[in-house]
Amino acid sequence: MNYLEYLNSVGILLVLLLMAGLWIDLRRAIAEVKSRLPKGPGPHVHNTGGIPAGGYALWAYRDGQWQLERDSSEPGFQCGPPPGRAGWYEGEIVKTSCARSENG
Repeated sequence: MNYLEYLNSVGILLVLLLMAGLWIDLRRAIAEVKSRLPKGPGPHVHNTGGIPAGGYALWAYRDGQWQLERDSSEPGFQCGPPPGRAGWYEGEIVKTSCARSENG
């Protein structure tokens, strides 16, 4: 093996080692970011305030209308009407508070 072939082989080996090191670092960084993310799909909620007294309702905008996604009202409370505006995008979820029910 002459001198140029030797240098070429060493250069290729160094590049491969560098790429392997970068791959390992990238995998560690991705794992760290994933560990900091909340688990599960979780809805995107615009009203991120605390849970109001009486509970809350999640409304999803699908097929051009609001649909009740989750009723988390407390006893004696009921979900109010859906948001009074059209959704900004398909699948948008908005949190609203529940009101005291008429018979509760």
